[in-house]
Amino acid sequence: MIVFFALLAFLELSPSSPLDKVRTTFFEAGESKQKTAELLKITVDASLEREPVRYAYHGVATAMWAVYEFNPLHKLSSFNKGKTKLEKAIRANPRVLELRFLRFTLQSKAPSMLGYQTHINEDKTFIINHLVAVKNKDLSNNYCRKVVDFLLNSDLCTQEEKKKLKTI
Repeated sequence: MIVFFALLAFLELSPSSPLDKVRTTFFEAGESKQKTAELLKITVDASLEREPVRYAYHGVATAMWAVYEFNPLHKLSSFNKGKTKLEKAIRANPRVLELRFLRFTLQSKAPSMLGYQTHINEDKTFIINHLVAVKNKDLSNNYCRKVVDFLLNSDLCTQEEKKKLKTI
């Protein structure tokens, strides 16, 4: 019993996840050029081998940066570079909920002319089915609430899917 309370105290006093700042900035990045630039900056040194989740966030930030490019060729280049990084991370880690959510968000916001909507339904189903079973402490609580809120506010979820999400 003492071990349980010691473990509980340690968990509450342990520092927050190194990804907390990245995750928070990601949810703010859609609001401003400054936050998107910040997300790029705090993820720029991530490698696929050592930090696939942070690497994927850098890919999404790179793709998001396309909005702020003036030249259409630079817009397309930025989007494609980011998309490529994200897809590499998912190919290496296809069962990671967070990566699938990142792709869902990018695909749901990407202009249809880019043709990057191929995994929306697959990712949406994966995310909804696996949110309940999240075991990763880093993804619990506030982050999962934001994921659920994003899905609930998405026009891509059916009423049945939204009912299921509301139970999470």
